[in-house]
Amino acid sequence: MNGTTVVSEQGGLRVVAYPGDNKILLAMSLDAAAIDEKTQNLAGFAIFRTLAGQPETPLRNRIGFEIGVTQATTAQDRKWTPSDQAPFQKFRWIDVPQDFSAPITYRIRVRYFTGKGFQLKDGPQVTVTVPPI
Repeated sequence: MNGTTVVSEQGGLRVVAYPGDNKILLAMSLDAAAIDEKTQNLAGFAIFRTLAGQPETPLRNRIGFEIGVTQATTAQDRKWTPSDQAPFQKFRWIDVPQDFSAPITYRIRVRYFTGKGFQLKDGPQVTVTVPPI
């Protein structure tokens, strides 16, 4: 099996996608100039997915700014929030789509805090199209 990666960069955001048999690892990095405490206070990453022939949808996060997960949280209690509202606060994310037999396009956007509570604003974004291996 040959390893394949897809790389995209824009505005200090770099995303590398590593496809596997039935999952994709998305690795994000930001230049130091793309972050500061006043105007570019990093909240996380919004990730949108487009499957062949379907509309773009945001991946959902089980942890939000006002909704958390504890030991006592059951599957029925979980509230999933779109990642443009509750960004992923990791620099890597594994997506396990139901069908990875055709290329999948991801749009990853940096989300910053505005300084007004949990309000967010957009930062740089990149798009990567990942072929199945």
